[in-house]
Amino acid sequence: MNFQKLSTKINLEGFDCGVKELNDFLLKRAIQEAKQRLSLTMVAMDDQSKVIAYYSVSPSELQKDLIPKEGRGVPYPSVPAIRIGRLAVSLKLQGKGVGAMILQHALKKCLNLSNGMGGRVVVVDAKNEKAVSFYSRYGFKTLKERPMTMVIKVSTIEKSLK
Repeated sequence: MNFQKLSTKINLEGFDCGVKELNDFLLKRAIQEAKQRLSLTMVAMDDQSKVIAYYSVSPSELQKDLIPKEGRGVPYPSVPAIRIGRLAVSLKLQGKGVGAMILQHALKKCLNLSNGMGGRVVVVDAKNEKAVSFYSRYGFKTLKERPMTMVIKVSTIEKSLK
């Protein structure tokens, strides 16, 4: 599996993760959002150059009072964040550990982005309870006021990747 920044040269035909919203984003909006500098989409490709998964990241922020105290530590009303806006795996590969590999790549990307531009936490908006369970296994914590929004400190990511 190799990762590439999404471009018009990549063939997206046949990608299906089983969630229309996630398929539509990749097929119809991801390139445009990249051109508008709204997000960066990375695709994972198999040996035949078929897209098997993707994730999208963008700069974000969270109100300081929403996140756990140990993650605050900034003199601003908001905490700089990096958002994993979407993460999807082809139906054919779901349940085979690919999601974990995609998330690990996404977290490394978030760490690199944080080192370059700042970002104290990584945030995801889980789409359902299954997604909450998935992200929880990798250290993400739910926010009390927003149980489908989850965060992990960048320093936690950095420690786990050493």
